[in-house]
Amino acid sequence: MDLLVTPEEKRILRELAKTQLDCANLPVMREREKAWYAHNTCRGERPMVVMESESFEHELIHLETESPLAQEIEHNIRSVLIHALDSCDDLVTPSSYLYVLPIQINRYGFDIRRDHAIDEQGRDFGFKDVHPIEVIEEDFHKLSPATFSFDKEASDKKEAAIAEIIGDILPIERENDHHKWSYM
Repeated sequence: MDLLVTPEEKRILRELAKTQLDCANLPVMREREKAWYAHNTCRGERPMVVMESESFEHELIHLETESPLAQEIEHNIRSVLIHALDSCDDLVTPSSYLYVLPIQINRYGFDIRRDHAIDEQGRDFGFKDVHPIEVIEEDFHKLSPATFSFDKEASDKKEAAIAEIIGDILPIERENDHHKWSYM
């Protein structure tokens, strides 16, 4: 990935990072944190609400940047800001930039084809995974243990580039999102 961003893109990203930090420092975020701790210990006073926005982010996020790295950073920050500024749900705005480590996983020993649904404007708005396992008793032999790969040098360079752009505003926090709960 090209790690260069223009001075104008850097300005845009730094302003977005400042907005995220401002949101993270709002008193309501401390209230939300307390509410989540109460909820997670079954002592909550109300249900916690988080809007699932990933399936329609393209309707809400309009990128101003063009280079690949700038677009990735901008998209990540704007995804956070949807919850802080638009939906006002119970998601707590982080006071750091979450850098998702580029870990590749081959979960079953083969690739799973994904058929995408495209709308009339050419946008991807849904998908269906086409699994090669149809009858487990017949296809079990196709399965193999998951394999993981990670290019540490490339990841470190990318993280350093992100830190150079916004790291003085939002500390960079590494995240392995493959260890989150998943329905896949």
